[in-house]
Amino acid sequence: MNSANRPTSLDGRTYHVETKRGEVSNRIITVGDPQRAHAISQHLDTILMTKQSHRGFLTITGLYKQLPVSIVAIGMGSPMMDFFVRETRMVVDGPLAIIRFGSCGSIISGAQTGDIIIGDGAFGITRNYAYFDDASEKDAYVLWPNVDADTLLTEGVVNEMVQGVGAQRVFRGLVGNADSFYGSQGRPGADFYDANEGLLDRVRKEFPQAAALEMESHMLFHLARVSTGRKGDEPQSVRAACALMVFADREGNSFISPEMSRQMTKVASLALLDALVKDMPTQAGLHPAEGSLINVGQPVTALDTLYEALTSKRLRNANAASTEPFIRKFAELCVEQRRGKQLKDGLMQYRNIVQHTSPESLGAVVETMLENITQRVTEAQRNVEQSAVGSIEDLDEAETPENMILSLVSGEQNRDRADRAVVTPWLKFLWEAYRNLLDILRNNVRFETLYQRISNKAIDFCRTYERKTEFHRLCELLRNHLQTIAKYAHQQNSVNLSNPETVQLFLDTHFHQLNTATEMELWQECFYAIEDIHSLIQQSKRPIKPQAMANYFEKLTRIMYVAKNPLFLAAAWHRYYNFIHRQTKIFTEEQLQSVANNVLLSTLAVPIIKSSSRVLSTAAKENKHRTQRFTNLLFLSSAPTRVSLISDLVGNDVLARVSPELRPLYDLVEEQFHPLSICKKLSPVLSEQIATNDDVSKYGTLLCNVILTRLLQQLSQVYTSVQLDFIFRLARFPAPYTMSAAEIERFIMHGARRGEFQLRIDHQTRSAVFDTDPFDSSQSLSNGAQLQASPSDLMRSQLSSLAICLSNAQRVACPEFVAEKHAEKAAAVTTALQAMAEEHRMANARKLVIDRRKEIIENALARKERTETRERTIRIQREQEMERERLAEEQRRREAERMQKERDTIQRAEAKKLAESIKLKAGLNVSIDELETMDTSRLLEMQVEQIEKEKQDMQSRVKVLGRRMDHTERAYRQHEKPLLEGDYEKQKKADSENYASARKAQLEQSREKHQSDLAQKKRFQRMFDDFNAVRTQLDEGRSAALAADRKRVRDELTEARDARIAEYRLMRAEKDATEAKERAEREEREAREESAKAAKAAELAQLREEMAAQRARDDEALNRRLEREAEAKAPVKSKYVPPSRRQGTESASPSPAASSARSTPVPTATPASATQTESPKPADGPKRYVPPALRRKMQ
Repeated sequence: MNSANRPTSLDGRTYHVETKRGEVSNRIITVGDPQRAHAISQHLDTILMTKQSHRGFLTITGLYKQLPVSIVAIGMGSPMMDFFVRETRMVVDGPLAIIRFGSCGSIISGAQTGDIIIGDGAFGITRNYAYFDDASEKDAYVLWPNVDADTLLTEGVVNEMVQGVGAQRVFRGLVGNADSFYGSQGRPGADFYDANEGLLDRVRKEFPQAAALEMESHMLFHLARVSTGRKGDEPQSVRAACALMVFADREGNSFISPEMSRQMTKVASLALLDALVKDMPTQAGLHPAEGSLINVGQPVTALDTLYEALTSKRLRNANAASTEPFIRKFAELCVEQRRGKQLKDGLMQYRNIVQHTSPESLGAVVETMLENITQRVTEAQRNVEQSAVGSIEDLDEAETPENMILSLVSGEQNRDRADRAVVTPWLKFLWEAYRNLLDILRNNVRFETLYQRISNKAIDFCRTYERKTEFHRLCELLRNHLQTIAKYAHQQNSVNLSNPETVQLFLDTHFHQLNTATEMELWQECFYAIEDIHSLIQQSKRPIKPQAMANYFEKLTRIMYVAKNPLFLAAAWHRYYNFIHRQTKIFTEEQLQSVANNVLLSTLAVPIIKSSSRVLSTAAKENKHRTQRFTNLLFLSSAPTRVSLISDLVGNDVLARVSPELRPLYDLVEEQFHPLSICKKLSPVLSEQIATNDDVSKYGTLLCNVILTRLLQQLSQVYTSVQLDFIFRLARFPAPYTMSAAEIERFIMHGARRGEFQLRIDHQTRSAVFDTDPFDSSQSLSNGAQLQASPSDLMRSQLSSLAICLSNAQRVACPEFVAEKHAEKAAAVTTALQAMAEEHRMANARKLVIDRRKEIIENALARKERTETRERTIRIQREQEMERERLAEEQRRREAERMQKERDTIQRAEAKKLAESIKLKAGLNVSIDELETMDTSRLLEMQVEQIEKEKQDMQSRVKVLGRRMDHTERAYRQHEKPLLEGDYEKQKKADSENYASARKAQLEQSREKHQSDLAQKKRFQRMFDDFNAVRTQLDEGRSAALAADRKRVRDELTEARDARIAEYRLMRAEKDATEAKERAEREEREAREESAKAAKAAELAQLREEMAAQRARDDEALNRRLEREAEAKAPVKSKYVPPSRRQGTESASPSPAASSARSTPVPTATPASATQTESPKPADGPKRYVPPALRRKMQ
């Protein structure tokens, strides 16, 4: 502990509550019971921190409606409240809003157990200890003045509590804060002398608005009243209110049940949480989006707290909506403090939360974080520039003594040291952020688009700040990620490179990487990027855009130039030209001409002569693997050669696009033979067209070597030996390609040593002697112009002539052998032609099969790809839909549970209240606990029974009263009977007078109406004639028009009737024709069916006749066979048959049955033919065999 007055630990934790900055919000609900604190915390959306101190304080901090709220259990008594408020004020900046939610004893009528009393203020009640020792003291207890609660906070609590538990259960008033539970609250006891018999009456007298007694609110309101800001000069910075649940009804002498306490705690705590986070806290000075958990004075502590919350197990089932604000603030704090490891762990945890529900949320967080870091880097650079300008005291002084001394020690300038101290840390943190993000997002299909965006941003970072080392590491990282995709393809959510969209994303990123590496001149990374792109193109199922392939080959030309490989440089230019020469809409003629110039010059710059066959080409064998790699990168089936490139140069019409000044170069080098003037003719082209053009000047030296090689080749065809000075005079090149005599001689010697030139230099005579090895054919393979045949060509011609002569001599000397050879040759040719035709046919058939199989495979792959894409899309949509449904169902379930709990709580509370009211009003002989356990329906039944009972009692009382009223009414009528006659006479006289007056008035009114009607009749009679005349005139004028209209209507009706009749007749005729056609078709179809039936019957009759004939034949054959068998088996009496030859079925003394059986001609065995044609017969006769075809026809 670092202080005796304000003890705190080294990490800033207070001594009693044990909290530090960032762990307590500035919206707090304080309770006494820790179990009640845990119950309230169940309503929080997320629990971020739970802290239990050794002094019994429990602090729970979490989110409610995306705002931080703390719940603190402090125990009982004003001292515990003092500990809590003061130590919380020490670790929380800004205003505080504290609501006490505790228990109390009510001292007003109407407030029952479970009701809520909200304190408008609190007064103190303390024990006067001197009273019990000093007789002069008047009062045993001291009552302290009232301290008001915060009005705005209290009104908010009242409004929410009325909506939550109902207005009938909410009461307001002053709260008495006693320093003990028994003596100071007026609870009598025989064990101790407390002198508190009249304490409650005194409290009600001095504080008429007193509603409850408890033990903490007066201290809370007092500390809130005397609170100030952090500097000590601001007004009240703590706002306090209290809501107390009635545990003890002091008027009714009842105590709350545990079930009621739990139910009302759930309902009331929701109302208090809503009161803390709604508009009321904003007006009280608490910003709705900020709190002490986020906006604290010590950002390190805040970051540690958020890190612990984000990495805890509680957030595994959190949603993105409630977690995104915290991850944004967490990222902001990590950026401010440059904490890369914590940032990576937090983002990885957030990735696991949102990857299945809202992956775009992580993208928004990452984009915001990178923008924040980039702004800080820019701001640091701006600060360095401003400090560099401001640190110059004398503009006329070039160097200060301090800078001179520092430069001698470190070799750095002020600007470099400032960059290293200010800018470099932020650049390092930005690079670390990019690397961590790529590790977090790699090989995850839900973040593949975000991964590519971050990769492009990281590449732009390296290019913007010229970080070559980091770019090397970034390329290696991306390469490793790409290689591990196939290794972890079986994992869930892994990237699938068979998806065309995924491959396209990787291609775009690697093309961007290739362009950046080219700009930064990192050629090794360019080559690796080219290989990765080549691999992706091989895996891609979509055709690559021509612009992308053109970019690929253009970058490959630069790589080959840096690799100093003229052959593959020319091949790359050829491939580049093949992709762009038809795209005139994208490339201009000037660009195409420039590319054609590079194609021509790079092709001509390829060395001409290959090594001699007598020289071991060890280097070529060593470079075989590299050559194969280059060939694959160019998408070629075989390695290019100078001859193939020259052929493509002519075949692709490249010379037509080459600038006119460079066109003679091809003729002079490849077509014409002029050894004495080749260098002189090419000098203007080299000096004026190549040396002055930066785009093609790089080929000048290689072209000079090729020209010198051509010069020596052509000289070797003309001369046997030449003077070196003669060669030096011929090999004169313009500046800057001038070659000295020593360089020319060195070139010749190197070529001779490698076997490219067949010559030797005689230094004594200073001459070059061309060797004529007739058996070396390597020099004859050159495709340049030749004046005469080389010695190897001459030797080949002589050997060919000798072979021809020997063949002719053999033909003359041995004609039979020659004829035999001719015959063998002709037979071989015939066989070969036949085999060739057969092979050609088989090759064509095989080609067709291969093409068909290829087409089938391609179609199957396309269908499979479409099916996989469709299934993947459907699966993703189904998963998203299921996740949305699950979240919605979970939300509905939670809301339903919460509503059901609230309804149950309210229902139980209403049942309890109804039970108590029934007990008080109806006087039911049951206990309060029994009434509370009953449901509302049972209580209503009991109430109905009580009402019925009261109704019966009321009916009996009404019956007695009715009987009494009947006697009274009879007495009244007996008394008024003599008075009714006089009243009748008076009434009859009054009615006669009224009738006479009414009759007189009616007659007078009728008379006046008659006079008025007569006057009106006279007026109408005077105008009657005029009316008839006008009417007659109008009828005569309208009669003609009316007749015309009638005639027109009759004509229209006649026409409509005729048209309808004609239409009906037409429809009838069409219907009759259709019916006749259908009837004819039906009759024709019936006739065909009858004829078919007749034909079938005739065929069946014929088949029956054939069967009968076949049956007769079979019977006849069977009878003949049986007769033969019987004859064969009949015994011969005149001949002795040995017993060994007799039948096994016969015995020496046969029985009569056996004799009769033998006498009957029944076969014992059936031949195979008979077995196939017939089967055993039943008793009624033999059953004939019918063939299946005939049986089917019969059926």
